[in-house]
Amino acid sequence: MSKRAFKRIENYRKGDRAEKFGVFLLQSLCAVAEVPRQEDFGLMDAVATLLRRDGKFLIAEDSFLVQVKSRTEKVIEYFGERFTALLSQDLPVVIAQVNLTTKSIELHTLGVALAHTNINDAKGLVWHLSPPKEPCPFGLVGGVLHVPLSKPILQWSVAETESREFKDNAYEVLKAWFNLERWNRRFRSAGMSRSFAWETNKIPTVQWERISFNPARQSETLGEILPICQLLAAYSMFHSELRAPALAIIEWLRKKGVDADPQGLHTTSILQSVYNDQIKKILHSNPEADIAIAIRVMEARQDYLSFWLHTYGRTGGSGRRFSGSLSNIRDECPQVTVEVAPENPAIKFGLSNDWLTQRHLTPLPDPIIEKSDQWLEGPVFLLRKISELDPGTKP
Repeated sequence: MSKRAFKRIENYRKGDRAEKFGVFLLQSLCAVAEVPRQEDFGLMDAVATLLRRDGKFLIAEDSFLVQVKSRTEKVIEYFGERFTALLSQDLPVVIAQVNLTTKSIELHTLGVALAHTNINDAKGLVWHLSPPKEPCPFGLVGGVLHVPLSKPILQWSVAETESREFKDNAYEVLKAWFNLERWNRRFRSAGMSRSFAWETNKIPTVQWERISFNPARQSETLGEILPICQLLAAYSMFHSELRAPALAIIEWLRKKGVDADPQGLHTTSILQSVYNDQIKKILHSNPEADIAIAIRVMEARQDYLSFWLHTYGRTGGSGRRFSGSLSNIRDECPQVTVEVAPENPAIKFGLSNDWLTQRHLTPLPDPIIEKSDQWLEGPVFLLRKISELDPGTKP
């Protein structure tokens, strides 16, 4: 057998020991799953889950990725796909630097880099662990972001692994850091970040929020705020004061090449809410009317018609859309009469006398025509309820 089979570089052996010892120390705060060497793609050595104590129980909460390094490693570099993978992770990434001599561990977090103003412009990242006394690069240098990590976010030794006070404090420290990093990861592509101040083993505090704008990344940046715009549009259906701003934002984004409403659903819903409010206002301004029937035409051709039929009473209303040929619509919508001029799609709507009689309703004179830039004109019929014994006007 070859003698090379019995040899191994000593530093590799030390690295393995440091990794095992780091996992042991992490287990005092977290549940830890080591990544087998055959599954190691260079981003993490373990996946850890922060544990919260609740009486005699431990509750699993935030998970994060861990890279374990020995105390002798001073620089960690991320370039190319490795850098892209680092930024695209949903989970926080923590560097655990292990000192076998002092039987201790220091944790550093990528959150420091995510809070940097130039993170979106960087083509790579270099972490300087325990920077030397001479000046250390900080910020973008040749398109690479250099970040000196002079102090860890958390530090402890074997002696503290059984300290209840230390573990409770460590939980609060890591929880705060993970919340900060989660926020920065979520809004990084939108050009927003929160910077923070911290001391080792103490809860970090937010100093300020930064907003950076790069015209070259405008579409990507604006694309990140689409969920917020869509949420605002959804809320505007119930809060009328939000409708005009929501429509204006959607239109502004569209002009910038970012479509917050590609299928027009939000815009249609907002405009329908505006329309509903207009009809309710008409009904309430006519106290002699009990019911309003509004027809909102969406599309009209010689052989096709699409419209919404809304029925409003004093206590609420409902709506339904009808579309298809005139014969189909007459069968499906018995309360409405429809006439279309043969030479052009001019439409005349009315209400069926049979339908009115069955429901003891009589229309008030002269239906109101509502106009809108978003759809064709449609009438609003105001109706009054009559008693079955009322000898008054028949429909």
